[in-house]
This record gives sequence, C-alpha cells and structure tokens, in this order.
Amino acid sequence: MGPREPASHNRGLLPAQVQRRFVHGVVPLNTLPAALALGERQKALDYYAQSLPICRAVGSRAEEADTLGNISRVFEKSQPELAIIFAKQTVNLVQTIRRDNRGLDESLLKSFQKAIESFYRYLAGLLVDRQRFGEAEEVLNLLKDKEAADFIRRDAVSDQLKPATLLDSERQALDRYEQILTQIVSDGEAKSALVAKAAKTPLTRAESERDQQLDRDLSAANSVLLRFFAEEKKTFAANSAAAKRVGELRESEGLQDTLQTLGPDVVAIYTLVLPDRYTALLVTGGARKAYSTAIPEAELNRKVFDFPRQLQNPASN
Repeated sequence: MGPREPASHNRGLLPAQVQRRFVHGVVPLNTLPAALALGERQKALDYYAQSLPICRAVGSRAEEADTLGNISRVFEKSQPELAIIFAKQTVNLVQTIRRDNRGLDESLLKSFQKAIESFYRYLAGLLVDRQRFGEAEEVLNLLKDKEAADFIRRDAVSDQLKPATLLDSERQALDRYEQILTQIVSDGEAKSALVAKAAKTPLTRAESERDQQLDRDLSAANSVLLRFFAEEKKTFAANSAAAKRVGELRESEGLQDTLQTLGPDVVAIYTLVLPDRYTALLVTGGARKAYSTAIPEAELNRKVFDFPRQLQNPASN
C-alpha cells in the first residue's frame, strides 16, 4: 500500500456494493462532521458504527483509523479515558501502515509521516491532560526520526513501528471491539456469497434459513457496536474501578532510564502543538512535568515566523 494521508470522511461514499453487503442506506460519511458540530453526538456515533465494518471489509486501515479517531473525539470531553482507547487503536492501525511502507522512498515516507502526525499528537495531548506523561512520551517517540533515535541509543526501526502500549483494561476493550467487528465482516461476506449464488441457482432450504438469519444479524450489527460503546462508557466512567486503576498505574520508565545514564545535567523536552495550546513535556532522570500555554495554533505559527526577525531587530527587547 503506497503512502497516503489517512482518509477524511469528506471523501464521499464507499462503494455501494460494499455498503449493501452490510446495511441498506448507510449514511454518507461526509455528513458526520456536521452532526458532531451540532452536538448530535449519539447520531454521529451511530454513523461511525455503520462505517467501521465497511472500512474493515474493504481493507482500508486508513479509513478505519480515521473513523476511530472521530469516535475518540466524541468521547474526548465526557470520557477522556475511553477517548484514549480509541485514539490508541487509531495510532496502532497507522503503525501497521507505516510498517508496510518501510521499503518506499525516503521522501515519500517523510511525506506520509507528516500527513499522519496529527493522530499521534492528538493522542499525546489526551494523555498529557490525564497526567499520563510516560505514555505521552512513548507516543511522541513513535514519531521520532532516526537521528533522535540514534542519540538516545535506541533501535530507530523498532521504536518507530511498535504499537502504542495498551493497559490491561484497554486491551480487553479493544479485544472485544475486534471480536465484534470480525463477526460482522464475516457475516457480511457470507451474505454476499449467498446473494451471488442465489443469482445463479435457487438456494437450498438450509441456505435460505442461513440467509434469513444473516439478514437479522446484519440488521442488528449496528446495535451491537453501539451497545459495545455504551458498555465501555460505563466501564470507564469517571468513578469506575477501571478509571481508578488507570490513575493508579505507575508510569513506565521510558526515556528516564537513558537520561539517568547520561548524567544529571541532561534532560529531554518534547514539544506538542495542538489546535488550542502548546505543551512542553520536560523529562529528567527522575521526573516528568508538562507546561502548557493556551494559544491558537495559527497565532503560535505567526510568533515562530516572527521570532528570527525579532532577534535581528536591535530595537526589540
């Protein structure tokens, strides 16, 4: 698969024959941002649940990653721990695409990395907000280039292409997600095969019964995914046992081990630019701390652009 920017939901309908394999009348993907902007989060979630099996059926990891990223944003404000789960799965899907792209020209790889950078920075921002600094550091390391990886004496390839670490509760949730999605896609393929056969020759009684059962299962498929979302919302509610366990987990050492061997005067600073703020994550041999400033990204870009001229201006202080 060539490098490409993970697909936007503004690119229109997926193939009609694939849509019909699962549900009739799948809502066009380009209506989703409007639903979310209007605050119709349940409606948006319903649309996303319909699109996920289609993305998986056509083998579009980029579309699936983009949809999972949108689901994460549905939960971003109300249930950030759940938003993190879907954002991690987004990053891990993109990591598999990066692994498949390893043999491509370096310029193409850099272009692709630039296109998918926002997925990683969004997840890192969620983790910083929850004071899960070790995990945020790990996610930012996944974008590290070879020179930086060499400096901290790590294997650049393994660092860049490994998946983001999942906590046990997160892994359980995503295992359930995979189980549900795999079953829906399997049912869709079985239905497609029966439809193709029925066009050539009459189905047997057993096949007709199977066809009717598949119709019922596929009609309920969207409800199954929505029920999964609802169950995970309860599991990761603010005062739930799962949310408390996440908060109590000890941060992984990560880069701190390396910094300890380099000496007390060596620190690492990660910069994270998000649409509404700038965050610097300071990592020393013994501690991590995040410093954030509320500033729109466009304003920050203007300041960065203006900074060299200010340095050259004798009248500037």
